[in-house]
Amino acid sequence: MPRPHKAILNTNNIQSIKTKITQLEESIDSIVLVGKADHNVLRTIKKAWSAKQLLTQKA
Repeated sequence: MPRPHKAILNTNNIQSIKTKITQLEESIDSIVLVGKADHNVLRTIKKAWSAKQLLTQKA
């Protein structure tokens, strides 16, 4: 039969691991959001550049 203090340690470890997993998930979500934002910014820059090129060619 396991000693009581070991059971308490294991419960704390599990809680600690769950907390770390949650933090990792939040970090991943943030990275994904930033990645999407970067993608949209790049797309906007490309559109602006294309528009500028067209205007320069017509002028």
